[in-house]
Amino acid sequence: MTLVALGSAKGSPGVTTAVAALAARWPGDRRLLVVEADPAGGDLAPRLGLDVERGLVRLAAEGRRELTPEMLWQQTQPLPGSDAVQVLAGPASAEQSTAALSALSSRLANLLAGLDGIDVLADCGRLDPASPVMAMVRAAELMILVARPQVSQLHHLAARVQALGAGVATALLLVGDRPYGVVEAGRAVGAQPLGTIADDARAAELLSGGDHGRSRVLRASGLLRTARTLAEQLSARMGSGSADGRSSVATWPDPEPEQLRHPPPLAGREQAPSPPPPPPPPARPWSRQLEPDPEPPVPALAPSGAPAEPVAPWRSLADLATTVAPAPTPARSSEPPRPRQPPTERPRRTARARPLQARPHLSEADPPSSGPPPDPPDEENPDGPR
Repeated sequence: MTLVALGSAKGSPGVTTAVAALAARWPGDRRLLVVEADPAGGDLAPRLGLDVERGLVRLAAEGRRELTPEMLWQQTQPLPGSDAVQVLAGPASAEQSTAALSALSSRLANLLAGLDGIDVLADCGRLDPASPVMAMVRAAELMILVARPQVSQLHHLAARVQALGAGVATALLLVGDRPYGVVEAGRAVGAQPLGTIADDARAAELLSGGDHGRSRVLRASGLLRTARTLAEQLSARMGSGSADGRSSVATWPDPEPEQLRHPPPLAGREQAPSPPPPPPPPARPWSRQLEPDPEPPVPALAPSGAPAEPVAPWRSLADLATTVAPAPTPARSSEPPRPRQPPTERPRRTARARPLQARPHLSEADPPSSGPPPDPPDEENPDGPR
């Protein structure tokens, strides 16, 4: 029924994760086809355990001369756990994906836009000016731009919206709602605010691992809860088209900020009432109260008949600097300057030679000044010990 493309301006905000979450929570009474048309390569085949031989590359090889819906359905595979969702997986190689998209060009986009009774979600990856997927972007009835609420990504997104022009209906899908909401960001970049999907890293990891909503943790996550709300809104808008077959996206109302920041509760559970706010703390008598600055005194009015003293108006620092007179410089004396005298040389001090003093020498008759006296000679051995 409707071809909806999803892409980003720069970076990896999570386009494939958003497409997988929407496909996991798409209404069961509607048929959905997920097309992986990312020129950088596909991820759904290894994530979901699909056959890598079937997909976009074989479709491009078989449809070189003619492309029919039968050829398309031969290369699609059912999503695990859902028979109503079919997947046209892309190759892992960027070279093969770019060559296949270039060979199919606008023929694949026209074929997807003309499918009857089937909703189509196309993962276009990053939208470069020379990307071969731009033909699918121009043929889509709605181009959903996925981004994170960051200043750098929103700047790139605004430039991409301006480059796409008014011929492409654009909508903004934010991954997370802080620090900017989708309404504020959509008005800044010039795109219609679509909604917000929860920034849940754990649920995104489970979804990329092939769980696809079967585990209890993933089913209760904020990612799939917000994806369910967006899938219901998208499918309802895709089913109600205008007279010319185009979706009335430009007239969508802005989502409420409370609905975007707080996801709806789980089905079957009653939401507990919020507790009343706590009362304000009592004022402390010993606390210091801030008093306002006293007003400047008003000068008294001069009596009648007396001239009033003029009041200088307020001036800026530059005006004040021009009004202040410079300090007076000291007057110079008329006496001629005195001639400079050469400095007097001081006599250098010379070291005096000290007289040499004779050192006394010990004679043989003088006894030693220190030490014990020698032992007397042995009578039996007068020459000393041997």
